[in-house]
Amino acid sequence: MATTELFAMPSATATTGSFETFHTTQQAASFRGVAMSGVNLPFVIGGGPSDLVEVLQPLDAPDVNFPNTEVGARSDNVVVTITNTWLLPITINALRTVGDPDFLVASDTNTIILAPGASRTILAWFRPTAQGPRVARLALDMGPVADTIILRGNGLASTIELLAGVVDHGDVNVGTPSRICLPLLVNNGSDTAIVDSIVVQAGRGVVIESPQGRTKVAPGDSLIVCVVYTPSSRSTLSTSGSISIGNRSYPFGIIGRGIRTTGVVRVGATCDTISAVRGDSAVFTITLENIADRPVTITAIAIDAAVANSAWLLNPSILPLTIQPGVAIPVDVEVVVQREGREQYTIRCTSNSDSAMTNATCVVTRSRTLIPSVGALEVGLLCVGDSITKRFTYTNASAIDTIVVTAADLENVVGTLSIVAPFVVAPRTSVEVSVTINAGTAGPLNGRINLTSALGSSIVPINGDVLPSITVRPTAIDAVPGDRRTTRLTFEGVSTTSTSVLLRHPPRMFSVRNALSVAGSTPVAPTTTTVSVSNGTVLTIVWSGIPVGGGADIDLDIDVLRGDEAVARMYATRLNDTTDCLLSDTVLVRVDTGCGGERSGVKLSAQPSMSIFPQPVRESMQVLVHLPQPGMRVELVDLNGVVLKSVLLGPSTTLGPSTTLGVTVDGLPAGVVVARLVSDVELFHSIPVIIAP
Repeated sequence: MATTELFAMPSATATTGSFETFHTTQQAASFRGVAMSGVNLPFVIGGGPSDLVEVLQPLDAPDVNFPNTEVGARSDNVVVTITNTWLLPITINALRTVGDPDFLVASDTNTIILAPGASRTILAWFRPTAQGPRVARLALDMGPVADTIILRGNGLASTIELLAGVVDHGDVNVGTPSRICLPLLVNNGSDTAIVDSIVVQAGRGVVIESPQGRTKVAPGDSLIVCVVYTPSSRSTLSTSGSISIGNRSYPFGIIGRGIRTTGVVRVGATCDTISAVRGDSAVFTITLENIADRPVTITAIAIDAAVANSAWLLNPSILPLTIQPGVAIPVDVEVVVQREGREQYTIRCTSNSDSAMTNATCVVTRSRTLIPSVGALEVGLLCVGDSITKRFTYTNASAIDTIVVTAADLENVVGTLSIVAPFVVAPRTSVEVSVTINAGTAGPLNGRINLTSALGSSIVPINGDVLPSITVRPTAIDAVPGDRRTTRLTFEGVSTTSTSVLLRHPPRMFSVRNALSVAGSTPVAPTTTTVSVSNGTVLTIVWSGIPVGGGADIDLDIDVLRGDEAVARMYATRLNDTTDCLLSDTVLVRVDTGCGGERSGVKLSAQPSMSIFPQPVRESMQVLVHLPQPGMRVELVDLNGVVLKSVLLGPSTTLGPSTTLGVTVDGLPAGVVVARLVSDVELFHSIPVIIAP
């Protein structure tokens, strides 16, 4: 025991603990012993009055020296390894630091249990709060005793430098965000600085856009801060913010001004009254004023009136116009008088004002001429030969003068007026005018009605277009499905090199391949097109020249189809209201709808047909006629078309649903003949018949 060393726990005089030899006791060595605590820690017990209990430390953990770290910054983590050198498991109940509060430790569990010879790592950081050496002990609590690890570090003076003391947003339009990003501080040290927070005063329209949360500033780098200011009213901003790094704060100011850029258009409280006649020019004045904080620049001024382009700036060279705050500038507007009475004008300015620069004013014009109720008579599109009647009124708006109309003329158009000069229009009375316009020739209508008095003329323009009229004469079609043939169209009154029409017919009765020139007529150009549509065929005919005398023919190359109808009408119409006016004959299209043509036995239920039995025929046959008509007959013809026999349906035949007819074949040669159901004008049905020998 004399050679045994005991470990003394750390104390104020020996902060790291110490080893010392086992004390000499009065009792024999046989009375000394070693005991074990309840937490697997060994105790050495002496045998005398001054007995001491010595606890053997079972943990091996080195002290930690951290690198020099700037005040407010946090060092990189240091790994501390704790090893159990005892023969039994050890439980560490808690980790705690004693001394300067500059050190941080972390473990992955609250309680650490170390088997014999096992190790566990924990992490430690150094974040100095003051300059100079900093020391603390990491105490490892193990029940009744604790082991310690010395933590040492050195705090360096801060090297953070504030670069900008104020963030100046200047003048900012109300409601418009202003964003400024600038470096507020720089890290001049050799260690990374950690910014804990950046705060500004709430409720002033200022927010920190970035950075958000904790931010690192590397050595030599600057902290870029983005500050957004959105003023809600015309006001001056003066507030502050602060940047927190550790226990230090770096204040900075934020200033700005919420402003408005507002221009207004000022007009008179009542309408200006001017003396003028319709068509004269008149001038009135408006005022443009800047009622806000910054210059207003006007780049354009639009003036809306009931009649387009009847008002404008008298001197447009004043634009662009810059108006300083608090300044008002008069501007003259020139108008062309359209009528006697009240006229409203809306002034709209294009500017940098943050509110619309617009206002409305009115002018009252007094004149001694008749005022028409319409600015112009618009007759639209007419066809050659059309007539149209329009009505309107002339009003004497004067409250004093009586107007005597000495002449009433209809100029540049063919037609009639309902009024005959001279006539008198008393003050504040009206006269109704009816004008009939006859469209004699194709082309634009540019006429006018002119009423003349001693005080001047009152004119109403007449505008419109007269379209040429053409006539289309189609040819009837009588065919069977599968035929390819031509059908002719005759045009009259063609006055241009292009004619577009819609040929109306059931598109499933026939389709048009193309349009062909006719010998002796004006040829059609290769650009002529035919397009099948749901109600017929659109023909766009391009002539090689204007047809002589307006007349021309074309042939349509068609394929006859099996449609849903046996008979339909065909006629031509205009494509739309802008194409040539058109008149058309109406003809019939007949298509034998039996399957396989007229030699088939399949017919539509609405078409006359027949069936023959028995087959083959030896002496006689029965013919069942469906939908018989007066004048029908049954013919037997050979393959050369020679009629071998003809039997007329009797005079008692009615338009009933069916009738039966007996036909003998005595004397006819054996072989194949064709039975046909015909009338004097039409073939209804045909069926092949075998005559047996």
